[in-house]
Amino acid sequence: MLQRIYDVEQKSKEWLALRLEKITASDIPALLCFKKNENYYNKTATQWFLEKTGQYKETLTDYKKELFKKGELSENTVVLKHFSKKWHERSGIYVNGCFMASLDVLDTERGVILEVKYTDSKNVFDKYASLEHLSFYQLAFQMWLLEKKEGSIIVNYVNNEGVSKIVGFKIFDTSPQYLEVVENIDYFRSVHAAIQEKRNPFLEQTDSKFQDLIDAISEQEEIISTHKDILESYKSALEDQLIENEFKTAKVDGVLYKYTIKECIRKTKKLKQGLSQEDVFVFEENSFKKISKTKA
Repeated sequence: MLQRIYDVEQKSKEWLALRLEKITASDIPALLCFKKNENYYNKTATQWFLEKTGQYKETLTDYKKELFKKGELSENTVVLKHFSKKWHERSGIYVNGCFMASLDVLDTERGVILEVKYTDSKNVFDKYASLEHLSFYQLAFQMWLLEKKEGSIIVNYVNNEGVSKIVGFKIFDTSPQYLEVVENIDYFRSVHAAIQEKRNPFLEQTDSKFQDLIDAISEQEEIISTHKDILESYKSALEDQLIENEFKTAKVDGVLYKYTIKECIRKTKKLKQGLSQEDVFVFEENSFKKISKTKA
């Protein structure tokens, strides 16, 4: 059952502790990357697992700290200046079982979730504009958890000249990001179960991937073995036919030689009687009998 938490403020110690116990909306983009054996930006699956279980804490660079500060300031500025206080709710924290979402803004009249983002990078802004930014998976999860059909990411983009541009980008419950999130709900639950047991689920995923590769190799080797047997049977049939015809031809250094099969040993790598090529029909010692020699 969906519950709203009223006695916990975002960014507080209680909020941080609660996040460690749940799969949060901001975890979703990372988990989808890990499922595809990809890192989430520079973060590995194991690093995320250690952070989630309280065994590791990321040390933020000065740049990241500054970016977070600008993001929080931008969030407050955008909401207060551009959205009516009449309908919006701030800092809503919602929990349902092992899942949790902390909303920036909820439009209670239209039932629309708003996620506010800040960037000073043109490349990042372009990713928002093309709906390719991973944050849309975070928004989609919030929509799923609160059973909303529409959500928007409001981007405050500040260019190199310090000029701010605020733009909103919508997704719906029919958008690819939403459908992918819904498709992976059981996967998110399985990750949560593993975390509760302090068991790294991504190591199991890697082991499973290795096993899949081993199985695939074995299958291909079996196919190759079957074809090898068929090929050998064709070779044997050809050899029988050659013996039946009682002669063999071989080309050595541009010269065509003709030999009687009964006098030769097949596929020896020893060079005899001046022949200069390996893997041809070669005669036994002192039994070389050239039947014909013609230029090829």
